Amino acid sequence: MSINLLFFGQLSTLVGSNNMTIENIVDTESLQLYLFEKFPEMANAKFVIALNNEVILKNTVVNIGDTLAFLPPFSGG
Repeated sequence: MSINLLFFGQLSTLVGSNNMTIENIVDTESLQLYLFEKFPEMANAKFVIALNNEVILKNTVVNIGDTLAFLPPFSGG
């Protein structure tokens, strides 16, 4: 199962890329654990996750072809 990941702001610096594709992830919790293991600095970063352009606030199942965006804190003006 392949999903697309997008990283914005400081998060792209932490992972060294603006995007990546990953396989064999079933939900957002297991994805975060994987990313924290691979990129330990990410565990201390503040961010929200958007699944297919909708911000999610709890563990959510992901499907083949889904896109998850990792968004750092932002403010409006």
